[in-house]
Amino acid sequence: MTSSKPSSRQGLVMLTSKKYNVLIADPGDHAHYSELAKQFPLVITQTGEEAKKAVLDQSQYFSAAFLHPILTKPGLIQTISLLRKHRPVTPLYVLFDEDPPFSQTELYRLAVIESIQKPLTLPILKNKISVQALCYEIPEQPLAPPNTDDPSFIPVAISDLLNGTPSFCDIFVHLPSGRKVKVLEAQDTLIPERALTYLSKGVPYFYIKRDIQKRLLSYCDLLWNTLILKPDVSFEIKVSETLNQGQSVVELIHAKGLDNENLESVSKFLMNVSVLVTNFKLDQQKTVQTILSNLQAYDHAIATTMVASLLAKPLRIESQKASETIGLASFLHDIALYKLSSNAQTHDISIMREDERKSYYEHPIAGADIVSKFEDIDPMVVQAI
Repeated sequence: MTSSKPSSRQGLVMLTSKKYNVLIADPGDHAHYSELAKQFPLVITQTGEEAKKAVLDQSQYFSAAFLHPILTKPGLIQTISLLRKHRPVTPLYVLFDEDPPFSQTELYRLAVIESIQKPLTLPILKNKISVQALCYEIPEQPLAPPNTDDPSFIPVAISDLLNGTPSFCDIFVHLPSGRKVKVLEAQDTLIPERALTYLSKGVPYFYIKRDIQKRLLSYCDLLWNTLILKPDVSFEIKVSETLNQGQSVVELIHAKGLDNENLESVSKFLMNVSVLVTNFKLDQQKTVQTILSNLQAYDHAIATTMVASLLAKPLRIESQKASETIGLASFLHDIALYKLSSNAQTHDISIMREDERKSYYEHPIAGADIVSKFEDIDPMVVQAI
């Protein structure tokens, strides 16, 4: 088993190997993981964005993924969903500091093997992942999965099943006749040598039933939208997931503009912000700091909305209509900037050209005009913008 030395820069560390790697997504303990990587092949990421890049890199093979609950852009549940969409059979573990983020039922429905308390050590890695599997050379295989006439199945790379971990679902092989034959029952473990036999015969993909993947993705969506209401989920995770929800809405508006569909998504985000602010104690400095310390990683609209909501409580702005007005105005106050140049979006006048500066000064009027076209938005929101 060979690996190169980790990069000295903070953030994404790629340890190249012709064999397997383990994906780590954790914003903390970078020095610890870098030391661990000298003894175990790791891909270390510190943000959801870096983890997403690694998951989508089809040249990387992962024996398992270990995710911390506090990730940014995307958050934990979105990253789980991403893995289940692009690497549905990769073994998945959730790390935690003090309390497990999910119940056993939730872990099962997410197809997460278990929650593991930090620190993640070499003995734990060796216990959870077949070291024997890590020593196998993965034969060259096509990046694009083969076409199949059966829409009820989806291909999964056999290389994702070399880990020696029980599979959460039935595994099938595609015969030349077109039939699918089950080669592994759910909860059974595929012996790595058996998987390599298929690979050596030019069979790079097994199959799982599409309904399994659909069920996993649907539950991720459900959990993502209801996490804020779960009493046993930590405040830190609720803050993280709420901010990531807001970021997803901002990116949606950037891509498609403001319409009735993503306006509904804005309302869901604002409802979650309201639940957060309503159900925590502002006199606890640690709690407020938890929110404020996370804001710099997200879009300005999210930070403005969160700060405005924090201020509304001590100012005794308590009516639902007033809260909705403040929330919408805060979130949409820069809506017109999304169509302008990147220079204008920085709010830094010193780097703008004259035409960019003019558009920047006029963006509140342009934003109010955009929002005024929606009949369901209170005119007070337009006035506030």
